[in-house]
Amino acid sequence: MVSGRAELEKNDEVEVLRRFGKESLRPGQDELIQRAVEGKSVLGLLPTGYGKSLCYQAAALLRGGTSVVVSPLLALMREQVEYMCSIGVRAARYDSTLAPEERETLLAELAAGNLQLLYVAPESLESPVLNEALSHAPLQIFVVDEAHCISQWGHSFRPDYLRLPIWAAEKHFVCTMAFTATATPRVREELCRAFGISDSCVVEISPYRANILRRVICSDSPEEVLSQYLSVPYNRPCIVYTRTRKKAEELAAAMTKQWGIPAACYHAGLPTELREKLQDAFLDNKPDVLVATIAFGMGIDKPDVRSVVHVNMPASPEAYLQESGRAGRDGLPATSLVLLSGADRVSAHNRVHAAMPDAEGILRCVRWLLPTAPRVVSLWELGVTCDVAEDVPQRVLELLVARKAVHVESQGYKYYKVRPLYALTDILRGRDVQESTRLRWLDGHRDGEVEDAATAWNCSFAEAVEQLTECERAGEWKLTFRQRALCIVPGERDVDSDAVADELNALYAARRDADLERLALLEEMLSAPTCLNSALEAYFTGRPLRAPCGHCSACRGEVPALPPVPAAQELPVDAALPTFDRDAQRRRFLAGISSPASLARRLYANPLYGSLANTPWEVI
Repeated sequence: MVSGRAELEKNDEVEVLRRFGKESLRPGQDELIQRAVEGKSVLGLLPTGYGKSLCYQAAALLRGGTSVVVSPLLALMREQVEYMCSIGVRAARYDSTLAPEERETLLAELAAGNLQLLYVAPESLESPVLNEALSHAPLQIFVVDEAHCISQWGHSFRPDYLRLPIWAAEKHFVCTMAFTATATPRVREELCRAFGISDSCVVEISPYRANILRRVICSDSPEEVLSQYLSVPYNRPCIVYTRTRKKAEELAAAMTKQWGIPAACYHAGLPTELREKLQDAFLDNKPDVLVATIAFGMGIDKPDVRSVVHVNMPASPEAYLQESGRAGRDGLPATSLVLLSGADRVSAHNRVHAAMPDAEGILRCVRWLLPTAPRVVSLWELGVTCDVAEDVPQRVLELLVARKAVHVESQGYKYYKVRPLYALTDILRGRDVQESTRLRWLDGHRDGEVEDAATAWNCSFAEAVEQLTECERAGEWKLTFRQRALCIVPGERDVDSDAVADELNALYAARRDADLERLALLEEMLSAPTCLNSALEAYFTGRPLRAPCGHCSACRGEVPALPPVPAAQELPVDAALPTFDRDAQRRRFLAGISSPASLARRLYANPLYGSLANTPWEVI
């Protein structure tokens, strides 16, 4: 659906094509660009690989001034900034990986109105220094990449996206451009409501990809099927998706050492530098098989991927469409293959249940984030302490801030580490008594908590962060920060911690039920005797294809029957389980699903870890 055509001016179109080296624009791209140039907010529902980045990049250049792009993908931001600079566009990114001197230069350029495009991670938007610089910039377009993350009913909700509409309104951008490849009609309505986008400014391109053969094979020996499939050279380059890091490592090793198929492994647990090398090597087909978790793929521009294989069932129709859509971006024939097994069906359902935080974990988060005095907190560390995923403390904090029960006074880091680059006597030369005292203390406490430095220096947390940063900026100390942290202070309103926890429990329960519903719906789509592509079209657009596609498993007469779930396992009578505070922790352990606390305790090495992995969550 492309609503109420708004065609790009011919001169503007020529300029866009020349600047970006394109021969033509795809349907819908010109309308999105033109409406943004006119100052109208738009929503682009574009398939994976369709070219959403071109839309906002072109609109930003034609509109002039400074446009801000919010994206959760640091690797994508780095790649796009490099590309934009290579074609003469003044672009930069603001995130936690910048060195102090890089950050200062960027903020000065931003405040002076010298940047055309600024890429920002969502968690950086509350930075006081960034907001101060933005207040002086000639702001034009606010771009939200992966916009479905704002929806609590979307498949990958992110709490740090919740404030984006409010933040954008406070900055008085001329318009908003929101983009996603995976939005159901319900999520689309939520996005339009959040950013004030009218129906006439929604551009929706069908997710159907005629060049992708969608196959589903049921087997209790999925690795045998995969080995045979990858032995055919035409099926490569190939991305093989697994659900866990361990499985990705094991599978890549088996391919290389046993199957004679060189393969690399990619997941979020690898160092950043190694991930970048693996990504670049795969782009050059060295090797041409990459076994990965869902950490790989977002923003990766590799048009010649011939196959995407899911060894484990995707988590939802949204995840399936997005991940399989990385095949065949060059328009040539490609394949999406999903391998279904009975044991994996149990594992998929168990992981949805395990992802829901238990009541005790939520309550502990709420109580910790309701301080009686200023408190510095690392949300990651709080997640480990309360044994909940990192998004839970984020979600709790968002709610408490919205209720004005808590205020975020400043942002910084929990820990620091310094090393003097010169003799202390040389560093102290010419300093006054107060500064000399501070630097002597620092020399005696080279590794510690920023909050301790603030106490010793009789200053605020934010001032301590700034003073530590100044030490490095002066070129006299080597500084390393660790673990992003917030300084929170009591708000003006009291709230009942139990009531807040109950509200969040209900919210997470509703999310679990929605995720289970999505998973069941995907199971139904993959095993149905009717057209898979038509089912996907109906799910995302509300309308099926006009006719069956003719090239999915069902249309080819290869209707898969869902494999039966294996019989429930039983623990040995004399099994000695580790001690657990909460029932959900015990279930996760037996199901072989890690949590922050179990990782800290290294429980994955226990012989009973995952001993009931094939048993439904409700039975464990």
